[in-house]
Amino acid sequence: MRTVSVTDAKARLPALLREAEKGKTILICRDGKPVAKLSAVGTARPIDWDAGRRYMKERGIDWTKFEVPADFDIARGADGLE
Repeated sequence: MRTVSVTDAKARLPALLREAEKGKTILICRDGKPVAKLSAVGTARPIDWDAGRRYMKERGIDWTKFEVPADFDIARGADGLE
């Protein structure tokens, strides 16, 4: 992990961002003490709907038979009962 001062980070931010995009982590320090860490943000994986359906099918869950209760939107008391 690379370490830079706050002053250097301010002066060279575009270059540090390019390094972070390549997977490197940069520790930014003030007076020799770490104050921030610069690293790339991971990308989200797309949802694998087929895997979810297989998972439910293997466990005997029929996701097409889910029913929303008619009173789902009625306010309940603190104990969850009417």
